[in-house]
Amino acid sequence: MLYRIALSRSDDGVSVRARALPEFRAHGRTEEEAIANITAAIAEYLADIDKQLRGQELREIFVPDKPRDLADEHAAALELIALGGSEPDMDYIPRRRLVPRKRPR
Repeated sequence: MLYRIALSRSDDGVSVRARALPEFRAHGRTEEEAIANITAAIAEYLADIDKQLRGQELREIFVPDKPRDLADEHAAALELIALGGSEPDMDYIPRRRLVPRKRPR
């Protein structure tokens, strides 16, 4: 798994924080030490999460770096309908997120 991190250098060393996990920060005398520290912290956190989720049905999803504009999503839906497809089985949710509709059982 790759995480984008931001580095800040000072006279005290190097501080890093993970973009996807903003609450995770680490420090080291060198860049390598700071990266090792945040890597260990994230790995420990993920191991704890894995224990908590044990036995549950899990899925992996792809999240693009830059979300597509809502207008692009609308255009794609119209194109699908124009090509003879049915209305997409998705509802628009604010903040440019798509969530599948729940189907009645």
